[in-house]
Amino acid sequence: MLNDKRYERTGKMEDLEEAIQVARQAVDVTPEDHPDLAERLNNLGNRLESRYERTGKVEDLEEAIRVARQAVDVTPKDHPDLAGRLNNLGTKLSR
Repeated sequence: MLNDKRYERTGKMEDLEEAIQVARQAVDVTPEDHPDLAERLNNLGNRLESRYERTGKVEDLEEAIRVARQAVDVTPKDHPDLAGRLNNLGTKLSR
């Protein structure tokens, strides 16, 4: 996502907000059985976690955890990215 990379460079909150909005749209238009849904959920969770780190709003962390759980749940048990998604969930839970 271009806007989250721009946010990393500039620190402009509006870039992060737009990255979250676009990530939500990507999740919303992805069918439940689509193979890319887990990755899109993972991306959204990471953007929400970034906003939590910036603002300290617990609601963002709670949503990031919920979305990360969804990403894990829709990832096939034999998928090579499952370990990374579990790790992302664990990181969010530890915050």
